[in-house]
Amino acid sequence: MGEEGDGRDLVAEATACLTKAERDMRTIEESKALLDQATASAREKIRWADSSVRQAVGSALAADATVTAVIAEFEATRRRLGDLRGVMSVISSAFGLPDAARHWDSEPMNGYPAPSAAGWKEMIAALTTNPDAPLPELTS
Repeated sequence: MGEEGDGRDLVAEATACLTKAERDMRTIEESKALLDQATASAREKIRWADSSVRQAVGSALAADATVTAVIAEFEATRRRLGDLRGVMSVISSAFGLPDAARHWDSEPMNGYPAPSAAGWKEMIAALTTNPDAPLPELTS
């Protein structure tokens, strides 16, 4: 056979390096799998916590006197609007509307600006991080 240092040492050294690299790779892969599991678990906790915050904000809004007043005013306005639509229909069928109101039924309701909605959006967003955040006042 050959003499010491004739390349067998290099083979042994390279084999040891390969074995260590493979062992390191397995450790990294196992760690990555554990991190992936922990990440998935953390994401689920975030989803649950976000849902809890949304539910709590909804409960706070549902119990608020201003929100109750907004809902009552909305329902009354909806009934009044229904009455007015009926009257407008009768008047327009008799061609009794001025030109400016001729297309009253084709105007989309959601096309009208709602300046108070922006304040509510901001206040509800604030409520998600501050349970004492005030809600806007009901304005007519």
